[in-house]
Amino acid sequence: LLRPGMSATARVFGTGTIQGGDGGAAPMMIVVPKEAVQTIDGQPFVFLDKGGGKFDLRPVVRGGEVDGDVEIKRGLAADESIAIEGTFVLKSEALRSQMGEND
Repeated sequence: LLRPGMSATARVFGTGTIQGGDGGAAPMMIVVPKEAVQTIDGQPFVFLDKGGGKFDLRPVVRGGEVDGDVEIKRGLAADESIAIEGTFVLKSEALRSQMGEND
């Protein structure tokens, strides 16, 4: 419980906009489950759902992490669909296909 004179730190997650202190609208952050983000050569990626069982690798810039969720600072729009399960298998398939191209 907070009492007068006490303070707290909070993180607000969601989509849309929030009203800023200057009266302007500030964008809310994009948050995805931690399992949706894979790393290849030190770069974080998500798998963009193209439909029909097809996925594209999309590089992203990670932000903070809270309760198993990761903020995406850049690289993903709020209306885009990504894979959130089976991403390790998608990563393995992507790496395998890249290795085949380099033979």
